[in-house]
This record gives sequence, C-alpha cells and structure tokens, in this order.
Amino acid sequence: AGSPPGEQESGAAAESGGPQPGAPHEGGPSPDQPSAATLSEEEQARHRQLDDLEAQLARLQQERARAAIVSSSVVIDIIDVGGGFPSIYPGMEPPPLEDYFEVIFRASETLPISYSSELWCEPGRALCAEYSSLLIRVEKRRGSELFINDGAYGALYDAAHLGWKFPVRALGHEEHAATEDFSLYGPTCDDADYMEGPFALPADIKAGDYVEVGMLGAYGAAMKTDFNGFGANRSIVVDDDPMMSLYDGRRVRPETDNVVNLR
Repeated sequence: AGSPPGEQESGAAAESGGPQPGAPHEGGPSPDQPSAATLSEEEQARHRQLDDLEAQLARLQQERARAAIVSSSVVIDIIDVGGGFPSIYPGMEPPPLEDYFEVIFRASETLPISYSSELWCEPGRALCAEYSSLLIRVEKRRGSELFINDGAYGALYDAAHLGWKFPVRALGHEEHAATEDFSLYGPTCDDADYMEGPFALPADIKAGDYVEVGMLGAYGAAMKTDFNGFGANRSIVVDDDPMMSLYDGRRVRPETDNVVNLR
C-alpha cells in the first residue's frame, strides 16, 4: 500500500511477502569486494554462501516486489520484508543474520521507491528461539524409543509435525557419555504424538531420567495445549547460555570507517 504521488501519508506500507533479495552478481566480484586471492577459505565460503542466498531470494521475490510497486502507482512509505528469519538447530546452521540483512539492504536500493521510504523486517524467531528450554521426564524406554511426559500437543509440536531436531541433553549423565539415536513418544496415546528425531542421548538413559530440549523459544510455549489434560507445567527463570547460538561472537567483522580518502 502507499499514497498517490503528491498525497503521501505517513504509515502506508508495502509487504513483500518475504526477504527481498539483491540481484545476483554477474561476472567477477564488485569493485568494493576483495578478490578471492585475498580471502581465507572460510571467508571465500561465506561469500559463496551469501551469493547463493542472494540468488535464491532474487529469483523468488525481487521481480514480484518490483512489479507490485510499479503496478500500484503510489509512493511507497514502507517496505516490510516480513519474517521467516532462521535460528540455529542441530544440522541446520544458517548464514549469520548480518548476511540476510545485507542482501535485503542491497535489494532495497534497487527498488523503485523514494529515499525517504523505511525498510522493515520481522526477525521474531531469530530473536527469541534461543531463550527457552523444556525439561521432559522419561517415563519408559523400549529399545530406541523413549516415552516422555510432553509431546506433539505440548511444547514439542514442531518436533512432531515438522520433524524439527531440537538439541537435547540428559541431566545427570556424563557430558561425553556414549550416545544412541532415539525417537520419542508423547503421553497422549495419539498416533500423531510421535517425534521421530533422531535425538542423540546417552545409551544408558532410563525411566526417571530428565532431558533438556533446547531452542524452544520461538514456538514452544505458543503451540502448547491442554489436550487430554496434559498441560501442567512449571516455569523457571535461569541465566545460563542457550544450548546453541547465532550470537556467540564467531563473526569477526573487519574494521571500517566512514572517511573517504580522495588521494
């Protein structure tokens, strides 16, 4: 949405339906990019990953956003690229969020909008996924299957219905104990109350043990129900680090300044 030229009103917005990509690079690196010879292998891999991400987003979104803006015949006040920003889970380590923001910013500069337009995004999952864990109790073990006191109708909806492999660790076991892969069954006796995993837990885990399931901050509590009376829980505030994090300082950004040397 927006305002006709000459009648612009504050707050009008255009939603893109997803992160807006920049155009993929054509040919070699841009003038402001270091050559591959000056980059470490890790930096080269990151640049390739960023370019791949940029190209994928470009194909999906950029032309659609441009066409919508042009056909609307209004002055755009806000571009809202929406959400869908990822967090980190076992076996699913996304590029750093800075890479997404860089791609989005590049793309915004190519769109037919005024310099006064605002660029918005909604990185909800990325901001809150790390903050919450769930403690579950093993009620029974049957081979490589564990029956637990939470599940698809509780805080583990994504583990059951989307196959999400949340990080897990057993309390009271040695950190480097031998592990096996387990699947989980919830307490409701419903066929859907099943989490295939696999979840790597100590090989000697047994009934009565407690397991921490991490990274549930995004949709764990929000999806929980009281189905069949299995809704009781206790909330405890702790200050330890998350089980995994995108914000652990691993990205070392080069020092820059805003001084232009004209010599």
